[in-house]
Amino acid sequence: MQHGTFAESADIPAYRSTGAEWQVRLLQSKCYWHDQTEDVIDTIDRRDEIAAELLRMKQVVAEHHDLRFVYFICSRRRVRFSPSYLPQYSSVTRQLTYYLEVGADKELMKVTAPIRTILDEPKIRFTERALAYQQDSKRNILGSVHEFHHYNAVGLGFASKVHYIGFSESPSREVIQSTHGGLAATLRNVSRAENDIFHYYNLFEVAHAARESTRDEGQILEDALVYYFKPDQQFCQQNAVDLKARLAALGRDLEVDSVGVKVQSEYQNEYFRFFSTAVSAANAHEFWLDPATAEMTAVAAGSDDPG
Repeated sequence: MQHGTFAESADIPAYRSTGAEWQVRLLQSKCYWHDQTEDVIDTIDRRDEIAAELLRMKQVVAEHHDLRFVYFICSRRRVRFSPSYLPQYSSVTRQLTYYLEVGADKELMKVTAPIRTILDEPKIRFTERALAYQQDSKRNILGSVHEFHHYNAVGLGFASKVHYIGFSESPSREVIQSTHGGLAATLRNVSRAENDIFHYYNLFEVAHAARESTRDEGQILEDALVYYFKPDQQFCQQNAVDLKARLAALGRDLEVDSVGVKVQSEYQNEYFRFFSTAVSAANAHEFWLDPATAEMTAVAAGSDDPG
């Protein structure tokens, strides 16, 4: 599979112009299971940690004028540890074998993955939604079913479907409240029996010639991402007309002729393999957009297994 680069795309005639050319890349992304933003999961309480992360991102954006905060609301296949099968650890392979129940039908999936322990017989505790094991004789590692698979980069063959994209000048806990329009629509319209919902908090770095309004810059980035992914909870034919008009106006006001965006997380695992109803699953999404015409060119959109 071949992937283009921003340097290569500069040779595309459509993107040679005298106006500003923005290059935007995903600098940092944090993924949180929606259930953990609202409640305690089997003694695991991440709510203060998530609020602190949003506050940190707010401060970082305030201190760095080239950064923009954009969040994704996504879904992934629902997975739970199967209570019918005890996890088995092998001191020979240093791996844990366990079963997951997937989706509404609780289809069984056998998984083998390494764990970070120095013990030959670590004590293991688990529920459907969480797992704990001994790292050594003094310390335990505890996490939700999704934290276990995320931070151990365990491949299950799933991708994250983008349902909503939003920009915020001031990230706060309000972004993650269920009363938020995009999140509420996703929770209402996406099957919770079949899927789990996730929040992705992203910092994008914007490299361009001029410094303009933060809000307008954030809005054009949100619009470009929405136009590319076409999230099912915010994109429709009428919205597309309004979106094109707003992109053209923002491009004109900011004197931007082209916007290049690359979405690729620093985490190399499938929790950051995004797709939508309009875009195939990929570890990296890269495109150029002409705001004036809404003409889009995918520079590198390598397709992986479907979500």
